Amino acid sequence: MKLTELKGIGEKTEKIFEKAGISDVMDLLLFFPRDYEKFDHPTTINEIGYMNFAVIKGVFIKSVSERRVNRLVISQSMFKDETGEAVRVVWFNAPFIKNTIKSGVPYVLRGRVSRKYGTKQIDQPKVFKIGEYDNLEGGLMPVYPLTKGLSNNMVSKAVAGALETPEFLRLDDEDIIPEAVKRSLNFGFKSAAVKNIHFPSDNDAFIAARRRLSFEEIFLFIYMMKNNKNTRRQSSKRIIP
Repeated sequence: MKLTELKGIGEKTEKIFEKAGISDVMDLLLFFPRDYEKFDHPTTINEIGYMNFAVIKGVFIKSVSERRVNRLVISQSMFKDETGEAVRVVWFNAPFIKNTIKSGVPYVLRGRVSRKYGTKQIDQPKVFKIGEYDNLEGGLMPVYPLTKGLSNNMVSKAVAGALETPEFLRLDDEDIIPEAVKRSLNFGFKSAAVKNIHFPSDNDAFIAARRRLSFEEIFLFIYMMKNNKNTRRQSSKRIIP
């Protein structure tokens, strides 16, 4: 199935995916994340550490201000949590943020903590409404290997679309692991494992999917080695006079 049959992928975008080694929908389904970002429970500002990702909940106590340094637009504000502690929040080249957030409205911020002038600062955080983050909390967001022009969001959306195609169900039809082996190891459908490796509902779902797919790699390797060995034996018999 061609990538262009997925919603939002035209010929130009298809060529970008091809640079990452993704030629069709099946390639996309088997293009697994290289890492994950976890949506942790919010902590207090006092608890966040330098150079770590922080998740904090609170309100902006100042309107977003902007200043320009050459071509760089620097937006900043102050964010306070329920303990009363506040931290500076900074965005770079994100002028839209000024019209996105409102002072006094509760938000969840997720971003990297740095030090500026001896105080903590959160750089380029993503801003979530409370209900929006509640739905994400505890989940894992896939991080894919990318190439020029290909964003993580592009891959995630494309994979989500691929999970709705007949190619996704074909994963089970072409599963190489014998049924008896799957039963003995308590493996479910391959399609379920692929879905959970892309978008795990929680850490347990991710571990189960990784275990299943890792076993398949080993099983396939052993099968191919054995098959090649048998082929060489048959070839040897034919050339012996």
